[in-house]
Formats: sequence, structure tokens, C-alpha cells
Amino acid sequence: MLSQTVNAIGNVSKDMHTKLKEQGRKLERLDEDMDELDGTFLAQNEQLKRVIKESGGMKMFCFMVALCGIAFFLFLLVIYT
Repeated sequence: MLSQTVNAIGNVSKDMHTKLKEQGRKLERLDEDMDELDGTFLAQNEQLKRVIKESGGMKMFCFMVALCGIAFFLFLLVIYT
């Protein structure tokens, strides 16, 4: 009876070890993907800053975003009326 319990505990610990190794590999892949995304995000952020600067600064960018929002709203009004 005791040996069966010890064997069962041993099997559970082996399963836990396998699952933990699997999760460790998945976390490593996730970490690598996050590092790659971080680099991409930083590059896109710098590109967006450059575009905003070239287009006349933040005021002009906000003005263009507001105009796009108004145009979208008017488009929805035309479609749903």
C-alpha cells in the first residue's frame, strides 16, 4: 500500500516535471516573440513620430485625426439615414 502511494506520488512528480519543462519552453518562445515585437513597436513608434513631425507637428496631426473622425461620422450618417 505504501509503495503504491510512493509510486503514485512519483508519477505525479514526473508529470509535473514534464509540464513545467513544457511551460518553460513556451515561456522562452513567448519572451523571444515579445523581444521581437518590442523592437518592431519601437521602430513603428519612431516612424510615427517622424511622420507627425514632417506633417506639421502634433497640432496638425490632431486636426487631421479630428477631420477623419468627422468624415467617418458623416459617412455613417449618410449610410444609416
